Amino acid sequence: MFKQLEEESYLKKYSRTDLVKKLTFYMTELNVLHPFREGNGRIIREYFRILLESLGYYINFTKNNKTSYFKAMIDSPYDSENLLKFIQNNLRNI
Repeated sequence: MFKQLEEESYLKKYSRTDLVKKLTFYMTELNVLHPFREGNGRIIREYFRILLESLGYYINFTKNNKTSYFKAMIDSPYDSENLLKFIQNNLRNI
């Protein structure tokens, strides 16, 4: 996954719409690949926080919407629509 991300120039060439789709894909896949439940979310959020910062974005993970994010991540291997909507609604410019 990380090699593929590198080959995609760490998502630098994508429009905001396509970036949301790619983030949904990568966040879901990395969540599935990680063998342990504990720590998945924190690691994935931190990785993409750093990546998005280099692109001029951040995802707003306020206390009020963390529950929505957790549910979307749990559902994402089977249905990633909620995660896509979460990212769409919470992706902000720095």
